[in-house]
Amino acid sequence: TETFGIERRLIFPYSPERCKILPVRGDSMVPTLYEGDWIVVAEGIIDTNGIYLINRGGLLFVKRIEFKLASNSILIKSDNPNYAPEEISQDKIPEYFAIVGRVILHIHPSR
Repeated sequence: TETFGIERRLIFPYSPERCKILPVRGDSMVPTLYEGDWIVVAEGIIDTNGIYLINRGGLLFVKRIEFKLASNSILIKSDNPNYAPEEISQDKIPEYFAIVGRVILHIHPSR
């Protein structure tokens, strides 16, 4: 287990008790996030377009989510152009995945 010291101001206004630190795996969010980076997720926070941690079939994924109000859907995107975006109507969301929380900070360890 690794230990991180994160200044409270870096996660403000989110509650430290609701924040989880997770490692990044895979290349779907390159060039924003890389394998070996760390993310801080504010659990239960769903507000505007941004990067979120989602649970899909028991597996966790970090994806960019765009809320499309005009079509009552969401667009799930990877920053890596090798992965195709997916649009899901809001009434189908519970069948496909759950949003765990918003990524509020990412840490790039020295390479």
